[in-house]
Amino acid sequence: MSNYKPKEFAEIIGVSVKTLQRWDGEGILKACRTPKDILAEKIQK
Repeated sequence: MSNYKPKEFAEIIGVSVKTLQRWDGEGILKACRTPKDILAEKIQK
């Protein structure tokens, strides 16, 4: 499974980011969030 930023995925499937957010809230899709702070910390080390 690939990871996409919300804007990238919205463009791929032809909807807006707001639609993705609404679908996530309604349980239509499941967003997989990554911890940005931890990723940034690993890159800096």
